[in-house]
Amino acid sequence: MFVLNLSQKMKEIYKLKPSENIPSNSKKTFPLWNWYVKPEIINRKKYVLFLEREYYLSVWVEGATSKNISELFRNQLEIVLEITGIPLSEIENLKIQEREIYFGKTSDKVWIGVSNEVVNCSRDYLEESQITTSGLKPLVLYKPNTMLFGGPNYKIPEDELRKFFGEKPKVRNW
Repeated sequence: MFVLNLSQKMKEIYKLKPSENIPSNSKKTFPLWNWYVKPEIINRKKYVLFLEREYYLSVWVEGATSKNISELFRNQLEIVLEITGIPLSEIENLKIQEREIYFGKTSDKVWIGVSNEVVNCSRDYLEESQITTSGLKPLVLYKPNTMLFGGPNYKIPEDELRKFFGEKPKVRNW
């Protein structure tokens, strides 16, 4: 299950309504289940930012509509995990395509602030990206996250996710 907590803008623009009953979930049974979602317009292109609430993992989606947003999110999440270096067998075990999506609502100011920082750090990458298959990679690169949360005093979302799946952190030259 995924819970996509929608910003007010997201509900207004995409006409998405919060789900009636959202089942409780434990992060121990499935990682990456709780997301904050907000729309952005960068360089006259519409994007949707999905920001995971435990690892601060960001997934960018371009061309979302109310009908295809769930499918695009699932597909991009698989791409992000693959780029992160999670083994394909682990990604397949998550059964991302089969998981139900529930829409929640949020006005949590902390998450609004964090998502604004992620957008500011990601802006250059999104403006330079192309609308080709090979151009999807800049939408999901981790450099914006490491700029925001990296450094000696912070955990790096990509490394924390790799640790969860039993992988070693990437070697970086700061």
